[in-house]
Parts: sequence; C-alpha cells; structure tokens
Amino acid sequence: ALAVVAQSVFNGYSLKGKSLTIDILDGFDPDSLGPCHDSAFVFPISDPVTRHDILDIFDPFLEADVDPKTAVSINRDTCIAAVHGFSTRLHVQLAAKEVNGRHLKGTELMLRHRLSDLSLPKESRVFVSNVGENIQPADLYEVFKPFKRDQPMQVVIKRSRRYALVGYVDPKSAADAVNVLGNVEVNGSVLYLYLSD
Repeated sequence: ALAVVAQSVFNGYSLKGKSLTIDILDGFDPDSLGPCHDSAFVFPISDPVTRHDILDIFDPFLEADVDPKTAVSINRDTCIAAVHGFSTRLHVQLAAKEVNGRHLKGTELMLRHRLSDLSLPKESRVFVSNVGENIQPADLYEVFKPFKRDQPMQVVIKRSRRYALVGYVDPKSAADAVNVLGNVEVNGSVLYLYLSD
C-alpha cells in the first residue's frame, strides 16, 4: 500500500535564475514495507538549469545506488523538475532545509509537498498572460519580487498555454503588484496581469 507523505512546505531556493519548489510525493509506508524512495518537485527551472545542476545540489540526500541518469527529470513546459531517490521523508526534509531560499542562476528555489501550480491561496496569486518562450522564471522573479515583503514568493510558468502564476503569502502583495505594474513589458513582450480568481 502507498502512504501519503505528510506535507512539509519550505520556501525560497533559487536555481539559475529560477525560484524552485519541491513537493514530497507519496511513498511506501516505511513501517510496513521498509525504506521508501520518495521524490520531490523543484521549481521554477529556467532553461540554463541542467539536470546536473540539480543533481549536484541533491546528491548528498539521495540513496547511494540511485542512477544519476534517472534521478532528475525536467519538464520544460512547466519549468518543474522532479528529483527521485530519497530513501525516506526525513531526507527530503533535510534537503528542503538546505535548499530553500537558495539562489541558482538567477532564481530562488522552492520545494513543495504536492505537485500543483501553487499552494498559496488564490486571493494572493497574480495571473500573468502572454508569457512566451523568451520569458524565464528568473525574469518574472525580478519583476515581482519588490512586492513580496521578505515573504516567500512562487513563480510557475505553463509554457504550452503561455501563462504564469505568481504567488505571494499576503493578498495585498498580489493586489499591489497588479495595481503598480499594470501591463508590464519584459524582454520585449507585454505581459497582462490579473488578480487570480
């Protein structure tokens, strides 16, 4: 049987200009089936970030026999990386403490328990449309970070649908970002901002 790993949210790690997030996946119950191999999701992952960059960060927390060729997979459409091979949930939590808040190639990495767009409340999200291939998570991070007020901030891009979600802890941060920035130009593209509902 599968056991749901308890959610543990750690914010703030940046990798190659992208703010990453890790989500702990369901794993086998260690009490009944022995050690489980948990996975974690990290985002956002910018184009300059490679599997090797991510593996270098998480290697100390992975099982010794994990195949480096399969330990990390990156979905470039969603800018999310999956890291596989943690022996227990404790190893994921230790990795989260080490990684959250770290900047890598211009982005702040984020770690999350579940694979979802954002775990922050809808009222504190900004919907960003017209996000093309020329826009990286690091670009959005730089635009929106003045409004985060020393709190965690999440950036998730959905490339196939050309939109992004920027999540704040405080709904006022989201409202201020939309009101102050309006429609903002980034890398030659005009981005349209809306409060997410």
